[in-house]
Amino acid sequence: MKDRVRKPEWLKISIGANERYTETKRIVDSHCLHTICSSGRCPNMGECWGKGTATFMIGGDICTRCCKFCNTQTGRPLPLDPNEPTHVAESIALMKLSHVVITSVDRDDLPDLGAAHWVRTIQEIKRLNHSDVLIVHNDKMEIWLKEQGYTKPMVCLEIFDYLSPSVNNNTQEPNQKPIKVIYAGALTYKKNRYLYSLNDVMSKWQFELYGGGFEEAKIEDKTLFKFKGFVPSDQLIEQVSAHFGLIWEGDSIHTCSGDFGIYLRINNPHKVSLYIRCNLPIIIWKEAALASFVAENKIGVCIDSLEELDSILSSISAESYNEMVRNIKEINKKIASGYYCKRAVENAESLLQLT
Repeated sequence: MKDRVRKPEWLKISIGANERYTETKRIVDSHCLHTICSSGRCPNMGECWGKGTATFMIGGDICTRCCKFCNTQTGRPLPLDPNEPTHVAESIALMKLSHVVITSVDRDDLPDLGAAHWVRTIQEIKRLNHSDVLIVHNDKMEIWLKEQGYTKPMVCLEIFDYLSPSVNNNTQEPNQKPIKVIYAGALTYKKNRYLYSLNDVMSKWQFELYGGGFEEAKIEDKTLFKFKGFVPSDQLIEQVSAHFGLIWEGDSIHTCSGDFGIYLRINNPHKVSLYIRCNLPIIIWKEAALASFVAENKIGVCIDSLEELDSILSSISAESYNEMVRNIKEINKKIASGYYCKRAVENAESLLQLT
C-alpha cells in the first residue's frame, strides 16, 4: 500500500486563536448557536471571527436540501429552538460584532418553511442596534427593517455576487422558436404548485426545469416541459442554453402569494444571480424586491401574472432582446468579480468613518 501523500503546508490554513476569536467561540458555544462558518467548515472562520465578524445560522444545523457546494449537514431537522431568536440577539450584543449576517438552513419540513422563526428573530431587531452598520439585500428590505424599529445606518447590497470559474458561451437567436424559459430550484407540487397549472397559458414558450422533486405524473401536457434534473451550479452555468430565467414562487400562476410572496418582496433570491451568470435575461414577478433592479438595468421583464407571459414574450423584438443580453453580460462581469459585495463593504466602512 502506497504511503499517504501529505498535502503541502501552503494548502493548509490555521484557524488561529486570538483573544477576539476565542471570546466569539465561547459566546457561540455557550448560547448553543449555529453558524454557517462552522457548519460549512469555512477556512476563513479564524480570520473573520478574529476580526469580529460572524454569520449566524438559525433554524438548526440540519438542512432539508443537499446543495453540492455546501458542507452543512443534510437530513431530517430537529424541532425549532424557541429560544434561538433571543440567544442570537443576546450574542450580537455580547460579541460587539462589527458586522452581523443571519442566514438559515432550509426547512422544507415546516408548513411555513421557517418564516415565523425568521420573524421572531427579526423581532429582536432592537438588539441589532449594537451593530454600527447593517448591509441589507435591497432597498425594500431597508424599508422593512426601519418599520420594525431598526435605527442604525444601512447599506444596500443590491444583488448577490456569484463567484464561479464557469463561463456560459451559449447563444440563443431571439427569433428562435420555441422560446426557452428555465427555472432552477425545488420542483415539488408542495413547493411550486404553479408549475402544474401552466398547461392553459403556455403556447409561445417551453419550460426547462432544473432541480429535484418534479412530479411529472401531475403534468397534463408533458410536451411543454423538459425536465433536466439536478445539475451542479457550476455545470449549469456552462451548459444551459435558453432565452430567459424565471423568478416565480408559490402555488398560483396569477401572483406569488403566501410565504413565498413575502419572501420575494424583501429578499434577493440567489437564482437571479445564477441566471445572470448563465447570461439569461430575467422574467420576474413585478412586486419582487429585485424587480426594480431588473427594470432599471434593462436585463429582463417584470410581470404581474404568468398568464400574460405568452403575449409579452411574443412582443419582444430581436433588438430589445439583444439589448437585454448585452446588459446582462455587463452585470455578469460585476457579480463574477465580487463587485457588489466589495462596494457594499466600502460604503459601510465610509459610514463608520463618519460616526
